[in-house]
Amino acid sequence: MFAAFHQLYEQRVLWWHHDGDPMRSGHILKGVEYRGVMGLVGHMLTRNEDSGLKLCIAAGRPDATLEWMVAKNTGLLPVALVEAAKARLSSVGVSV
Repeated sequence: MFAAFHQLYEQRVLWWHHDGDPMRSGHILKGVEYRGVMGLVGHMLTRNEDSGLKLCIAAGRPDATLEWMVAKNTGLLPVALVEAAKARLSSVGVSV
């Protein structure tokens, strides 16, 4: 599930907005290496930074966000993370 999110983010958002700049994608992969997938998901959903979310919304791809992935897979992730994801999506006018 996380790999599919990362691929969509990389192919549909980064190429559109940054001409394929791999820097943002690399930060995600480094986070996985350091924290593991679940640790990174938790970290990304509880921090104040939301540039990746805004970048995806600007590209017209809310489905390419980590928040979308979490909100759509409620049975696989802790309730607190699902609620955080929905709140972040709601803050940019997207409901899931």
